Amino acid sequence: MANHRKSGRIPHGVRVVLYWSGIPILPGRMRDVSDRGLFVETDPNQVVRGGTIEVGMWLGRSVGAHQRIRTRVIRKEDDGVALAIAPDDKFAGRILRGLVEEAAGDSAEIA
Repeated sequence: MANHRKSGRIPHGVRVVLYWSGIPILPGRMRDVSDRGLFVETDPNQVVRGGTIEVGMWLGRSVGAHQRIRTRVIRKEDDGVALAIAPDDKFAGRILRGLVEEAAGDSAEIA
């Protein structure tokens, strides 16, 4: 499969909860993140490709407390789902950029 990503992915292992219509429906773990989207390891059979879901996460250093972002399911794989920021979520990009910076800082500290 060709890689058509416009943004580089950074590994990140924060736990998340997927919400549908404001109701938590599915736990997961973020596998990687970019400033345009993320991949969540979870049960892909519980979401619909093309559907809109919210991702809730407890974040630390860079962006603070509990955050939710609106996303669209762009791909389903055996181990999870690829999510893109919903165009109407004006703050999601900033939240994801904070996660990217945090993860990049952590990997720089290890090196």
